[in-house]
Amino acid sequence: MDIYKLLRVVVIFCVINQGLAWWGGGGGSKSKSSSRETSKKSSSSGSSSSKRGSGIWGGSRSKPSKPAPKPQPKPKPKPPAPKPKPEVKPQPRPKPKPPAPKPKPKPADSGKRKSGWWGAKPKPAPKKTPEPTPKSKGSGWFWSGKKKNVPPKPKPKPKPIPETPPSSKPKPAPKPKQITKPETDIKKVIEKYEGMRLKAYDAQPKNPKVHDTTIGIGFNLNRPDAEKTFKKHVPGVDFNKVKSGEQTITKEQARALFNHDVDNIYEPRARNKVGKDVYDKLPSNVKAAVVNAVYRGDLGPKTTNLIKQGKWKEVGKEYLDHNQYKNADKLGIPGVKTRMDWNKEQFDTMIKQETPKQ
Repeated sequence: MDIYKLLRVVVIFCVINQGLAWWGGGGGSKSKSSSRETSKKSSSSGSSSSKRGSGIWGGSRSKPSKPAPKPQPKPKPKPPAPKPKPEVKPQPRPKPKPPAPKPKPKPADSGKRKSGWWGAKPKPAPKKTPEPTPKSKGSGWFWSGKKKNVPPKPKPKPKPIPETPPSSKPKPAPKPKQITKPETDIKKVIEKYEGMRLKAYDAQPKNPKVHDTTIGIGFNLNRPDAEKTFKKHVPGVDFNKVKSGEQTITKEQARALFNHDVDNIYEPRARNKVGKDVYDKLPSNVKAAVVNAVYRGDLGPKTTNLIKQGKWKEVGKEYLDHNQYKNADKLGIPGVKTRMDWNKEQFDTMIKQETPKQ
């Protein structure tokens, strides 16, 4: 009894094995009827050889094999991959064919492709410009084309310099020598040569015979009426302190003393020296020279007489024949020479007006 049980188990095992081999070994594509026929053949035939999977040792055929148990509900074989329906491949939505590219408007010379490694976008034909005869220099594979059509910038022509021989150049008309009119304002002439000092000083430091203490515009502090005049026109200022150099005066005070002296002393004195009739007829520049000489004290008696007589050719020469003029540098008064030279020039202007002797 045990042997039969064992055989049954073996048979069952073989059948299951056969079924599994059939189902899993590639027969899934055949129909169920063919599988049954093959199983019957394997059980009825005594041959141990079978095309399908055989048992471990071929199994005994003494006993009729029981019909193969209904195979357990096999996992539904994947439905044979449904014959790929001619896969109505969802025809990839025919990609909306990109609207047929509008033929790019070809330029007139589209047949000729522009040279260059990209050569894709033909440039519109450049306006034909007459190529300049002198080819521009600009070489190079990248930019050479551009410069050829650019006419060379004309070099700015230098402004033509009128070529005229030096002799023919229109020379500006020589300016007439400006005859500088001599200063006619007596006070300005005197102030120009005297200068203005607000502290007392010695006008002739190198002349031991003269102690000429001066202040302002040539106001002599040693003259007899100096203190009286000073106190009258510069009230409230200590005369002695000013004379000793301990105190100074202002410009206004210096000019007050100067105006008083010219108006009330030196111009009237000059008129009296040369004579009122002569003085009043003199040009203003000659009057200024006469007063300037009297103010400094160098109009001597000989010069005065020559002026009265109208001998102007001799006036200038006699006027410079003066000790201080000759020794101005030694005496430390070099400005005296310049001052006397100016006076002589004014005297000489009267030579032309000198009446010839009959």
